[in-house]
Amino acid sequence: MIDQDVSGTRGSGKTAMGQCYCGALQIRVMLPVSWVAHCHCSQCRHYHGAAFVSWFGVRHGSYWLNESAVVWFRSSDNAERGRCRDCGTPMLFRSQRWPDELHVALAVMRESVGRQPDMHVYYDDRVEWVPLQPTEPCHAALPAHDTGA
Repeated sequence: MIDQDVSGTRGSGKTAMGQCYCGALQIRVMLPVSWVAHCHCSQCRHYHGAAFVSWFGVRHGSYWLNESAVVWFRSSDNAERGRCRDCGTPMLFRSQRWPDELHVALAVMRESVGRQPDMHVYYDDRVEWVPLQPTEPCHAALPAHDTGA
């Protein structure tokens, strides 16, 4: 269980909680989060078993999770995906591309992170069986400022 205060000097002092299906893996993030986006890449779709995954980013030092409940899976040469050791809920992504940031699946949050997704990444890889008419910007890959999972 989470027992550490993360309300340090960064951010607003407000936090949001999230957890896996069984509750063994919990995370608390400081608000505001860095960004929120929908990822349509094939790795996210296959790992989560979903049409796309909505992620948000938090800087190191702006979150707390019970690391002992995480099982990390190396999904590429420079990235890992984290899931609950007990129920298997996929929740986390970290990469050498963003060494100071953790990406968290938005759907595991029990409380609002205070912002809505504002872009789609890897939109050209999207599945055809979900009709989308996005109002947010759509990028074939990652935008120039490297935001996304």
